Amino acid sequence: MKDSALTSTGALRNQYGQSENLDIRIELHKRFTVGETDFGKWVRSQMNLVPGMKILEAGCGEGGLWRAQPGEIPPVELELTDLSEGMLNTARERLSNSPLKIRFQKADVCGLPFESGSFDMAIANHMLYHVPDRARAISELRRVLKEDGTLICSTAGRDNMRELWALIGECLETDPEELQPRLSFERENGAGQLMACFSRVEWVECPAHLEVDRADMLARYAGSMQSMIGRNLPEGWQNRLERMAQERIDRDGSIWISKSAGLFQCRP
Repeated sequence: MKDSALTSTGALRNQYGQSENLDIRIELHKRFTVGETDFGKWVRSQMNLVPGMKILEAGCGEGGLWRAQPGEIPPVELELTDLSEGMLNTARERLSNSPLKIRFQKADVCGLPFESGSFDMAIANHMLYHVPDRARAISELRRVLKEDGTLICSTAGRDNMRELWALIGECLETDPEELQPRLSFERENGAGQLMACFSRVEWVECPAHLEVDRADMLARYAGSMQSMIGRNLPEGWQNRLERMAQERIDRDGSIWISKSAGLFQCRP
């Protein structure tokens, strides 16, 4: 899988112009994850949030990181940015009742419109692998942090959901290695990129896996990634995938899918 399928303007517009594709993937993880009920809540547990912190999230998507029960997040100030106006509109709507002080702004992580040293923490949640110039993006995130600030970067590892990709490969009669996106920023290569701007970089793994017993949702998840696969797929492939998944669910009760995901904690 070429990196361009994840970083090209057209692919990003197809994936993230609106929140539909992302919502499909989030729903599968929320419904069928074993060992961690909500990735956003787990990420927040790693932040050590305290009242009054000023926090930037670059590439906030639909704002899911900050949807929580009353009192679950201390009173912090949030600056949420994204390149997609559609995503920002969804985030505004879904966070409209949040007690937190939140500002929304369309912005490119490679040219953040904030003064140096503005934030106590910056967040890049599963997004740096979509950025063509990651070195510039990481430099910008470091620039807007205070001297004692922290950058949180979540991403996946190379083995993430390998059983699903094996099933898609079987469905398409293709080597899954040719289908699964190879991330330009992942567990295995992220630390080296971050250490150009941060002296302390630590990986924290989120222990979890999926047990999926809904073939239709698994097929929809796969379909939501079609533009990231970066090739033309045959008509009806999702229906075939759903039938294959249902056969395995009927036989085994569910489909076990491994997860490899976590975050880098970065400090100057």
